Amino acid sequence: PDMFMLENGDSMPFIQAKTSGLSTGVPGVLAMLSMAHKEQGTLEWASLFNYASKLANEGFEISPRLHGMLERFGKYIPSTPDQGPTDAHEYFFDDAGQPYPVGYTLKNPDYAKTLDIIAKDPAEFYHGDIAKKIAAMVQQQPRAGSLTAEDIAAYQPVKRAALCQPYRDTQVCGAPPPSSWLAVGMIMGILENGPRPSAAGPDDPKNWALLAQAQQLAYADRDQFIDATQDVHGTTHFVIVDTKGDVVSMTATVESIFGTTRMVGGMFLNNQLTDFSFQHHDKNGNAIVNAVAPNKRPRSSMSPSIVLDEDGNFLMATGSPGGNNIIAYTVKTLVGVFEWGLDPQAAVDLPNMVARGKTVRLEKDAASDSLISAMKEMGFDVDASKGENSGLSVIMRKPDGSLEGAADKRREGIIGTL
Repeated sequence: PDMFMLENGDSMPFIQAKTSGLSTGVPGVLAMLSMAHKEQGTLEWASLFNYASKLANEGFEISPRLHGMLERFGKYIPSTPDQGPTDAHEYFFDDAGQPYPVGYTLKNPDYAKTLDIIAKDPAEFYHGDIAKKIAAMVQQQPRAGSLTAEDIAAYQPVKRAALCQPYRDTQVCGAPPPSSWLAVGMIMGILENGPRPSAAGPDDPKNWALLAQAQQLAYADRDQFIDATQDVHGTTHFVIVDTKGDVVSMTATVESIFGTTRMVGGMFLNNQLTDFSFQHHDKNGNAIVNAVAPNKRPRSSMSPSIVLDEDGNFLMATGSPGGNNIIAYTVKTLVGVFEWGLDPQAAVDLPNMVARGKTVRLEKDAASDSLISAMKEMGFDVDASKGENSGLSVIMRKPDGSLEGAADKRREGIIGTL
């Protein structure tokens, strides 16, 4: 329970905890996907990795956003052995120590080899050489972790029933804890039982005020049980509807930007364990629910959501990356479509607003000056933030049965059909 604490009892600085072996938990996503495929899959498992393998071998162009992240966060990626394993630095930076430029084709043949192994047998990831290499990398100094190959082999995915919140004439459904979707459900329930929004939708600051207050209440309950837990952004999200009408809303993460920066088989190892509280008791001596413990999943902000109509038919799927802001980002699309009558893309394009605690962050580049001023006049402590980093993706079924998609312009999101 004190693995992220210093000898004097203080919490370890986040960057030290992140770029270490302490912070890697057993990767669960592959076990989950394998379980889902066995239950629901129709294509051969081995056929599902061809495109990813081709992309790893032939490479992809570095985007402006990725290049900017390397410029901003490159100083936290170990470049010398005394700082830690240098795999990520060698992957992203040239011999002069500069990040590869925008448009540079970045290849990852090691990842292609890993995909080939997984394609043949996903169990090999947890029981073969990959697991041994992950454990060995985790146990390297500095700040070595204790994860073993036996821990990896013992991992089991867990299938849980979704949580559903009645909302107007729909059901909004999402993942149960340790996901934070519960906060999404709380916000929608508060809005349903509160004052109805005006017909002006996003043009009425009072409607934004209602949303901000609902967020504050839900975040307050959520934060009551985590205390000294930090959230950062290293997440992805997608939604899919297939020709049979099956729907997936999936969020996955290595937790922080480039995870621990340690790599095995072309993969970044996650720093998922920093989603635990760094302290095990609060300042009053009460045990913290999200304290570190073995065989335990840390609290997550991921909140993939699916909306069903009163007959249980699919209406909309949504979700986003973005650390603890995921809750607010996801709710924004639900409110935009079902409260304010917007189409999915217009809902995604709305200003991001995160009301966690006293301060209400409003996306400066998207929110009007009049909205920011009105929120201040209503007594909110408004921070006009430039840093809102959502990556929303949405699919909605229209009344005629056709589908309409939306992707976030703040990231490299796309809408596509096959």
